[in-house]
Amino acid sequence: MGTRMIKRVIYGILAILWMGIIYSFSAKTGTQSAGTSGGVTRLLLNIFYPQYNDLPYDMSVRIFETCNFVIRKLAHFTEYAILAELVMLFAATFTDNGVITWKTGFIIVLLCGLYAAGDEFHQMFVGGRSPQIRDVIIDTLGALTGMADCRARWIMINYMKGRNNR
Repeated sequence: MGTRMIKRVIYGILAILWMGIIYSFSAKTGTQSAGTSGGVTRLLLNIFYPQYNDLPYDMSVRIFETCNFVIRKLAHFTEYAILAELVMLFAATFTDNGVITWKTGFIIVLLCGLYAAGDEFHQMFVGGRSPQIRDVIIDTLGALTGMADCRARWIMINYMKGRNNR
């Protein structure tokens, strides 16, 4: 098996596994999901704002809720940035130069956005969860950022290869 085929299999498996991880997060009930994100929020608050525990109750609740909201949305964004990068790397194994075009990149972002919409639809059937159009938008923006990051790294790598060949 050639290097390209090995990469194709690895990136394909990683992309499918990552889609499964995203699905498993969505399969958690509202209570389970809140517990997971709440635990992460508490951990980060204790690390970066240790005096948080000494604040008056009302203030600590407002800070916690704000931070928890931001962390949940950043998690959405990051999940789909990673997914787009994995799909980009998989798709690149089908090209001669190992790089895909911007046009193909935007198609991948669209596909990630459709997966995000399907993921939100799935949440209609999970207790304590509901679909949010805002989350689909955040997920798609994450995928767009992942695609742009992947393209930028390819451009930089090719530029550096060209400079080293002079």
